Amino acid sequence: MRRIYCHLGLFILILSLSGMIQRNVFAANLYAIVVGDMHDNMIGETVKQDLKNVNGLLTDICFYTDLEQVNYEISDGEEVLNRANILQIAESIDSTPDDVIFFYFAGHGIHESTKKDKWPDMIMSKTSLGEKEVFDVLSQKESRILFVIVDACNRILETETVAETFTREVSGESSLQAAKGPNNQLEKNFTELFIRYSGKMIVSSATVDEKAGGRKDIGGLFTHRLVHDIIYHTVTTSSFPNWENIQTAARETIDAGNFTQNPQFEIDPHKPSQCSDDVKNEIVTKENDAWSWCQQNEGEKAIIALKEIMKLCLEKCGDTEWGQKKRENLQKKYRNCSYPKF
Repeated sequence: MRRIYCHLGLFILILSLSGMIQRNVFAANLYAIVVGDMHDNMIGETVKQDLKNVNGLLTDICFYTDLEQVNYEISDGEEVLNRANILQIAESIDSTPDDVIFFYFAGHGIHESTKKDKWPDMIMSKTSLGEKEVFDVLSQKESRILFVIVDACNRILETETVAETFTREVSGESSLQAAKGPNNQLEKNFTELFIRYSGKMIVSSATVDEKAGGRKDIGGLFTHRLVHDIIYHTVTTSSFPNWENIQTAARETIDAGNFTQNPQFEIDPHKPSQCSDDVKNEIVTKENDAWSWCQQNEGEKAIIALKEIMKLCLEKCGDTEWGQKKRENLQKKYRNCSYPKF
């Protein structure tokens, strides 16, 4: 399998995921295109940190969801780090509706004055590639959820000159690290974000005519905040993680010292309802069986079954009116079985 890592100022993330809720239901892939010039004399050190942050996130996503990771890495060299090669890789991805596609670019970025869209152009090996171009190519691929996220400057330039366009260098240290090891909450929350959602997302770290900041020790300010302060914080602390809240937090203005940057998003991830007619029928059937056991004085057996049914109802139909009413009814039956009248 071909492996190439790329890293420049544009963070494009595209994830196509399976609709499973439990692990090991079926195999699906996470296709990761990660682009970055680690040897750039201006921002090479920050790019290395960006690669570390993003690759750590990809590893954790696959660990906690059982997605199979397929890497395309582009790190340096004009023969691979160029517009034609990146487009060729993007076009070659042969994904399915249950796969994840992830494109990340960190490095130099500009916004040509003649552009009609608001997204930056990635600069690499004396060539440029628009974030929107990559998004359009990958949008044609089958996937469940697509994220295109860019960490790069978006300054308007009259020419393609990139000198002094993107300087990411501030002192400081990062103490945040990804959580590791088996963990039921992390498994649940990573699955919620990267498996149960569908849709497309395109993001850049700066709006039109803004710079993007970075630090040698933590990488791009936007990438670090998105990965560590928002996504990792969400999966380790939230009971109900969702992309809507992540987007709201990630949109907040970033103070880069002598300038500020405002990330921009277009996002439509949505979580398909799991409360199908088949699921409702399954819940009702199990409910009737449990209530029958309760009436036959098999209370302990009925209580165990009702607990499992209430959990199933919450997981599959908890966000629906039907599910809420059904859980209220199940709770009444649970109390009657737990405290029978004599």
